[in-house]
Amino acid sequence: MQDAFSRSSVTWEMLRRFSCSEATLTILNAAAGLGWKELEEASDPLCAGLVAEMDGACGMLWGASLAAGVRARARIPDPAAAQEAVLEASRLAVDAFRNAGHPMNCAQITGLERWNFPRYMLKGDLGVCTRLIAGNARRLHELIDQVMDAQRPGGTSAPCRNCAIEAYEQVCRSIGFPSDDVGIVAGGFAGGLGLSGNACGALAAAILAVSMKYFTERSRPKHSMIRSDLQGFFVGIGWMRPSMEIARRFRAKFPGKTCASITGRTFASARELSDHLEDGNCSQVLEEVASSAKAAIV
Repeated sequence: MQDAFSRSSVTWEMLRRFSCSEATLTILNAAAGLGWKELEEASDPLCAGLVAEMDGACGMLWGASLAAGVRARARIPDPAAAQEAVLEASRLAVDAFRNAGHPMNCAQITGLERWNFPRYMLKGDLGVCTRLIAGNARRLHELIDQVMDAQRPGGTSAPCRNCAIEAYEQVCRSIGFPSDDVGIVAGGFAGGLGLSGNACGALAAAILAVSMKYFTERSRPKHSMIRSDLQGFFVGIGWMRPSMEIARRFRAKFPGKTCASITGRTFASARELSDHLEDGNCSQVLEEVASSAKAAIV
């Protein structure tokens, strides 16, 4: 069996999907034996700093956070403990990425302030992104597993509120899509992705929810190399319009799209974030993403 983390395997996934978030999630899910086609496809708009806006975290980190959520959901029976594990794994993934010397935001990695497919390809950034995933995926896989293994024997954890999970569930209700227990997979988005203060976790969860609705209800597969390349030119991206509209309305409503710019702070722990939510400080954010999703879907 070919190594899922090899450069050739990663290159194949990037060419097939043309989305660093989706390629990363697919690779990490396969390594854990937990493939989830609809979620993997739904993670596509999280690439390039969320819906190709470039100023958010690298899509590889969003994909790794979702992979942690998939494993926590599958391996840890207690919901509070699973939620704690996915957020901790996401926090450690961000730390590992930074400690390896990688800038966090897509624009810093690619040198592109705005998405430009021809320039991206001519600069060799597809190779840059492929090398980034190939060079980090194995370590992220191991790190996620370590967190899951450490949490499983622990029994239960004290419940904490999580903005990303709440956003996912509220958006699902607003668009008439059953959330089931899927929201846990977005738990690592909280606090701006692993409590890092980056792009708002509620915004990312809303984008994931509307994309999950699309790919769960769609009867035919999305992927081919030709289709992925065309989407790089923003051709055939009608299914992404709701996500783009949610992001547009979010920017118009708030002083920025990062958790730190909206809250004026970062959070040192899940409990700090939970207390912040208990005080109602992000209720407007949660209401906005739910109403924006409903308006964008209709």
